[in-house]
Amino acid sequence: MNANEISKLAHAINELRPDWPTSSLKTWITNNLGRRSFRDAAVALVWVALDIRGDGSYATDKPARVLEAGPWWRAAAAGEQGDVVPRNPSRDEACPVCSRFAGSCACTREELDSARRPPADPTRYVEQIRASIGAGKNGGA
Repeated sequence: MNANEISKLAHAINELRPDWPTSSLKTWITNNLGRRSFRDAAVALVWVALDIRGDGSYATDKPARVLEAGPWWRAAAAGEQGDVVPRNPSRDEACPVCSRFAGSCACTREELDSARRPPADPTRYVEQIRASIGAGKNGGA
């Protein structure tokens, strides 16, 4: 984290826990969480700051608890992009024009309406095709 992120995080945690002074939080975060990402440290610290016991009291008096293994680090890792395996939309989810997820593509209403129309029935042309084939055979004889 950079100094600006550390300062923002210290101020945010102090808003949640006024008994944890901002200046102390800045020093503590710099020394203990400075190498972690801003997002991960924020998620974990918020969890620890707001963790309460069954009687409604805070479960910890100091932010140092965040250094222990706990559910706050699983929560911090929950949104990692590495955990997400991208997938293609199913036929029901896909845009009929571009095949991306419907609703998140940029296809226009006209394109969508045109794509949703059923294709022309090819059997309606059968008689015309037969007539033109027959005319070709008869016309050449």
